[in-house]
Amino acid sequence: MGILQQVKITEKRDVWKWVNDFNEGYSVKAVRMELAGIQNATRTEQLFVWNSWAPLKVNYLAWRAIEGKIASKIALTNRGCNFENLVCDRCGLYNEDTNHILVGCLWARTTWWHVCRWIDIQFPVAAESAKEILVYMQSQIGSRRWKKIINVAALATIWRLWEARNAMVFDGNFVPVKRIVENIKEDVYVWCTYRSNLKALAWEKWVDFEISELL
Repeated sequence: MGILQQVKITEKRDVWKWVNDFNEGYSVKAVRMELAGIQNATRTEQLFVWNSWAPLKVNYLAWRAIEGKIASKIALTNRGCNFENLVCDRCGLYNEDTNHILVGCLWARTTWWHVCRWIDIQFPVAAESAKEILVYMQSQIGSRRWKKIINVAALATIWRLWEARNAMVFDGNFVPVKRIVENIKEDVYVWCTYRSNLKALAWEKWVDFEISELL
């Protein structure tokens, strides 16, 4: 009753309050940020930058990848699935987890090397995870548009490496590195041409990554 007597009735519209929202109106975002703080989960959100020039499914896969939550053999085993072996189907050398599929596998590292050579940046030899690759790409010095194109290339590489893994696991079809790299170049070209406000660039220039007129 003492609490109720302290309430002052006004003609203002009723609003929901969130106790940790600094007296602002209630929002799902406020609750999410509070839970993220409790679970120490804000690190990934600050790290991953959603790129509107890449399809939503590609962004989502990359986000799941840096969380280590894509359906690798190790991840599925932890969820109760059984496999005859946990070895990577493409290289046959190491157990298959998220970072091995996208970075650690011999064929994945070779793909990243070719992509880095194409976009004219140094290959991060020490990188061992998708997270480290994306951080490395985002840390490159250049214009805003150039960095966004570089980020699209990284997302496309993650997407095509995942597709190549699935082709081997489910169809027994080994996609060679050369074909993966060609697909990546095509993906980035199409996405940047039709999902951005950049002017069209001749394919011949794109293959050599001569994009100065786009920047």
